[in-house]
Amino acid sequence: MVNQILMKKEIDYLSNLLEKPSKPFVAVIGGAKVSDKIKTIEKMLVLVDSLLIGGAMAYPFLNAKGVSVGRSLCSNEDISLARQLLQADRGNKIKLPI
Repeated sequence: MVNQILMKKEIDYLSNLLEKPSKPFVAVIGGAKVSDKIKTIEKMLVLVDSLLIGGAMAYPFLNAKGVSVGRSLCSNEDISLARQLLQADRGNKIKLPI
């Protein structure tokens, strides 16, 4: 019963966050592969004021912008997806590490 109450609170909170977010709305996303989170990133770009991309997920985006990432692993698929997302980011919402 307690778990159900906690889950309901979490769902209510997240639903409210996505439907009526406070401004500025900034999201942070990371992970290893852009392809695993492409739908989430696309949805977040519509909702957020800024999307901070970090961790290993930043490498394909940096590579797509022409920044050398050395031996960091990033697949051609992820670089291609990152390039598409950067081109679609008309509001300059995607922020990458320097």
